[in-house]
Amino acid sequence: MRFQQLCADCHPAADKGYGPSLLRDAYSPALVRQAVREGGRKMRPISTRGLSDADLEAVIAWLASVNSQIAKANTLAQATSRGK
Repeated sequence: MRFQQLCADCHPAADKGYGPSLLRDAYSPALVRQAVREGGRKMRPISTRGLSDADLEAVIAWLASVNSQIAKANTLAQATSRGK
């Protein structure tokens, strides 16, 4: 998975990387595209030679799926804790 190869070192699931967690905090696809292609703060841009548009869209889709699953799990945990 391209996320693991290019992103995970700086954007891990916890606050131990250089950048924000992309697995805990959901970012809009437009913001991810812009950050990848233009860079930002400490992040250098990644060209289409380093990450194709198709691979970038696959990473964005994967992040959306993971963040959706996390949100559902958090909602379920909150509902369960209220029911105790």
